[in-house]
Amino acid sequence: MKRKLMGTIFTVLLLTTGLEAKHFWVVGKIKRTLVDHYYGGAMIYLDRAIGNGCPSRWVSLDTKGRYWNKEDGKNKFSSALSAFAMDKRVAVYIYSHQKHNGYCVARRIDILK
Repeated sequence: MKRKLMGTIFTVLLLTTGLEAKHFWVVGKIKRTLVDHYYGGAMIYLDRAIGNGCPSRWVSLDTKGRYWNKEDGKNKFSSALSAFAMDKRVAVYIYSHQKHNGYCVARRIDILK
């Protein structure tokens, strides 16, 4: 019985190792912003690593409208600029399977108090 349980636990661990979440939250402060059409229009650089298949701390806001409409991207960038100017923390909901030239895309930005 004990051996079977250990085998089951090992199998579950083996199967889940390396799996990455496609949608997840990251909380941090915005340290830089960037505007460039090459990366989906605008990006933010967070003060902490993102992980989950995202290559760096940069996140695209998709202001060019590849995944969502352009207005949503512009609103995300506006919120990001406000948080950056006020030095507030943000919660960023990231889609790691949607990318602009290798960088993950933010679906949502919440400014935290």
